Amino acid sequence: MFEFYTKSIRMSDALLALHSSTGLVTPMDVKTWFGLFSHDRGLIGAVGVEKGLIQGLVIDSAYRGKDLTATLVEAVLREAMLSGESSLYVYTKPENARVFESIGFRRILEVKPYAYLLEWGEKSLSIYLEQLKGYRILEAGERGCVVVNCNPFTLGHQYLIQYAASRCDHLFVLVVEEDQSLFAFADRLEMIRLGTAHLNNVSLIPGGRYLVSALTFPSYFTRQEAYAHAQIAVDVSLFKTYIAPSLEITKRFIGTEPYSLVTAYYNQEMLRSLPTLGIEVEVLPRLTLNNSPISASRVRRLLQEDRWEELSEYVPHSTYCFLKRNAPHRNWYEQKGYIEDGDS
Repeated sequence: MFEFYTKSIRMSDALLALHSSTGLVTPMDVKTWFGLFSHDRGLIGAVGVEKGLIQGLVIDSAYRGKDLTATLVEAVLREAMLSGESSLYVYTKPENARVFESIGFRRILEVKPYAYLLEWGEKSLSIYLEQLKGYRILEAGERGCVVVNCNPFTLGHQYLIQYAASRCDHLFVLVVEEDQSLFAFADRLEMIRLGTAHLNNVSLIPGGRYLVSALTFPSYFTRQEAYAHAQIAVDVSLFKTYIAPSLEITKRFIGTEPYSLVTAYYNQEMLRSLPTLGIEVEVLPRLTLNNSPISASRVRRLLQEDRWEELSEYVPHSTYCFLKRNAPHRNWYEQKGYIEDGDS
């Protein structure tokens, strides 16, 4: 008879070896781990959680089939309840979904052939969708959408939004809310607000956890192409299944992507899948300056090199004034890791 127990653990050689022995890669950015132990064998299972997403679940092959997955995940749930965590999420293979459902997870998305996305705790997706419905426009007409990060807001972003606004009766600008960019969400939202104030048919909406976030599309921030296709499928599926219907969106506008392969994959998936549900996708060529596409990464580089005159050619006057006014109070100059190409 086997006796098992769980406890909090740290990253260790034993954890790395356990993942390696089962052909898995340990997610190194996860800080919180729980181990499953056998009194006679030591560490035989582990699971991590980071920003509400359960990751790195592994059971020693010798102990599979003993219903230990639920035992291990329940340790995460107990800690979540103690710490006041309202929601948790997990991606799992379709054949494992019932295990999670047996301990209170709800299936919110199936993305074939990759995985199910399940949610535990508060019905956060339902809450977010109710919030979106508050932005609905009562007047008849076509509703369009752009999804932007704006790190920072450039003339290219303004060009895309102005064009999209001219092509539909009302435009929703969904702004990536994840704070993994050089500019914080609040700063990006303010730059967009200032740069679109002249457009009367535009609404700005925070993207939340369900649109280009660490939950749905971490490759957007890490540029890990190996996982990009599955994550892109999840992000686009959430948009077309939940977000677009909540706002009655029938058209999505995107810009061409010459720098980031991950974002180029994302555009391809939208062009492939959104029209099947009646959502038209229109691709707009990037605005150029001196025969090169305007890039937010170029603006970040100019900012951190203190080249203000050249920077002013790439951004609206409102963005330039915002950057000038706030640069002395921010740490934009120090964060040199944020000038990579493709993070728009």
